Amino acid sequence: MTTFFRITAGALLVPAVLLIQGCTTGGAFLEENDPLYQGELDCKETSVDSPTDLPCHEDCTRDCGFNGAPKYPRGVKYCVCQGGVFIECRCPRAEWYIGPISAPYCDSLTADGSGLTGIIEDQACPNEWQECVGRDIVTGYTPRGCVCLDKRGTGQFIWVCGSTEKWFYPDQSTE
Repeated sequence: MTTFFRITAGALLVPAVLLIQGCTTGGAFLEENDPLYQGELDCKETSVDSPTDLPCHEDCTRDCGFNGAPKYPRGVKYCVCQGGVFIECRCPRAEWYIGPISAPYCDSLTADGSGLTGIIEDQACPNEWQECVGRDIVTGYTPRGCVCLDKRGTGQFIWVCGSTEKWFYPDQSTE
């Protein structure tokens, strides 16, 4: 019986050693035009929250944060490629962004109480830098939200919505 266990253990050890050896170079070797690298293009796209975990060849940057142009330009997201995948993408809070660090949910701003950001986006709002966090379903890791900005440079404030990029968080107070 002891011989059986030694053979079984040896049979399992060899593939494990080969697997570890194969991973030391960053994983699978994909051809340059492999369709899995299509995700690398998402680093340039603004419709994808974050390309984290998608295949890549190199680090990249892209626009991120709220689009308050022309008065408030978008931030810059830095995506790090390591071992053939994006391991993280960060969008530091833009210097011009002076909104508070926490905000209530958008529920009270929507007529139906759903808190969905699409309902209030581009609608008039009363106070610049007022924020809210949406109840939208997200596919990434960061909730959507809205901020009241003078986007058009006319002195009229509107809700600008998008990924919060962790520039502000849901208010956790118990008021």
